[in-house]
Amino acid sequence: MFSILYNGLISFYIIYTLIFINKKYIKLNKKLFFQALLFHLTITFAYISFFKDKAADYKTYISLSTFKGFNMKELVSSDLINSIVSLLKNVLYINNFNIFLIFSILSFIGITLFTINLTKLGLEKKLANLLLFIPGIHFWTCIVGKDSLILFFLGIFFYFYIDKKIFISIFFIFPVFLLRPHIGFIFFVSILITEFILIKGKKKLFFLILLPAVFYYV
Repeated sequence: MFSILYNGLISFYIIYTLIFINKKYIKLNKKLFFQALLFHLTITFAYISFFKDKAADYKTYISLSTFKGFNMKELVSSDLINSIVSLLKNVLYINNFNIFLIFSILSFIGITLFTINLTKLGLEKKLANLLLFIPGIHFWTCIVGKDSLILFFLGIFFYFYIDKKIFISIFFIFPVFLLRPHIGFIFFVSILITEFILIKGKKKLFFLILLPAVFYYV
């Protein structure tokens, strides 16, 4: 009984938080927001049903039965997801439904942020909103795993980077680097090269020194 009430409150809090984020930051109109959310959650549960009797990475994460802590040597790629999911499941006692919901909502936030980022870059809002209803991007990123988190963090990265908040945006490349090192590395180096080309004066010397150091240590 306690578990049902506890996880019911968590489900409510997740959806409430998402509505708050939309109202405060994403600012999609209510009708479009709920249509897109329903579309996304429908695809999420369609994914689960489709792979119910097939091999899928999310089953490995969901089946974890113990939490072994965050080992610094294992905070990369699938090991990081293992640690996060086992923490949610075995320490915070969040059930499988809410774990699916958390990752799915993070994916949804990432997708909505990309629509906002496209409008910031000058794309007409109606065209940008079409991204909300492209099945493929929802299907492959909605489930428990690395892709939902990467989409979420990259959405935030571009949100700040487009507004020229460079140092804040770089912060969100770090978790991407942990999840998929090659993607994080590509984005980080791309930022350095872009900023090196755009900046002038003494700051250019700083980037000249920093670039070789980055390549050496990575």
